[in-house]
Amino acid sequence: MTFNNTSQWCSVGYGARDSSGRQYLVSAGHCIVNTLRYDGTAFARGYKTRYALGTRSVDMGIAIVNSGHSITTSVGTWGNTNPIAVQGSSRASSGAAICKSGATTGWTCGAIGSYNNTVTYTDLNGGPDTVVSGLVTSSVCVEGGDSGGACISGTQAQGMTSGARPTSGAPAGSTPAAPPTSSRSTMPCATTG
Repeated sequence: MTFNNTSQWCSVGYGARDSSGRQYLVSAGHCIVNTLRYDGTAFARGYKTRYALGTRSVDMGIAIVNSGHSITTSVGTWGNTNPIAVQGSSRASSGAAICKSGATTGWTCGAIGSYNNTVTYTDLNGGPDTVVSGLVTSSVCVEGGDSGGACISGTQAQGMTSGARPTSGAPAGSTPAAPPTSSRSTMPCATTG
């Protein structure tokens, strides 16, 4: 999904419905803006975010899905398996298998590292740094544009992609994102060359 009328993009997190049937998209807070587009068509609008540039934040947000559009409650696997129906949000243990869906790197899997981490996202354009807490580390491959993508362990929602720690050969300054149950930080794809 793209932001407003720009070429910046994030991945779709989770679909949700309230008791009246209204549809929402839960994604990274920094991905929640006025207008969210898919293939150029506005499908959702920003509703609430807990992410604030230059402050201590939790990178979570909610968008309202526009009338005439719908969003699934399954997680797409980019053709690796059938979409996976989310059946809850029970927290997986450290070391458990976890997979994420992302618009840049697709479906990638790894293992959960540790919980309750705090990360400082540095603005590469010289803006203020943002401290995001409550993150989980994992060995899942992620790059810019994967922000906001759903992370699951089995059929249990674990959160959403929330940035990457730069490593040798990987792009630095990957953008953060958010989760429905807890934020997370993941590792970028290793590159050689």
